[in-house]
Amino acid sequence: MKGYCVVLGLGLAFTGYASGQVLHTIESIDPLIGGEFGFCVAPLGDINGDTHDDLVVGAPFDGVSNTGHAHLFSGVNGS
Repeated sequence: MKGYCVVLGLGLAFTGYASGQVLHTIESIDPLIGGEFGFCVAPLGDINGDTHDDLVVGAPFDGVSNTGHAHLFSGVNGS
């Protein structure tokens, strides 16, 4: 994964190559109106040791009192 894009309600991970192929479309596992899941998507490198870069998707207004959450996802399958 080399390129990332943001769409509110979704986290999208794109390949950085000319094809621009979507690698993963990640939807919020607990959607909250106004949570803004997908506000930011960032690479983290290989966090879980499986040799694939992982990613984090931000939801700055998720949770009690809009405290926000950062959701970690596998670069292999987006789980």
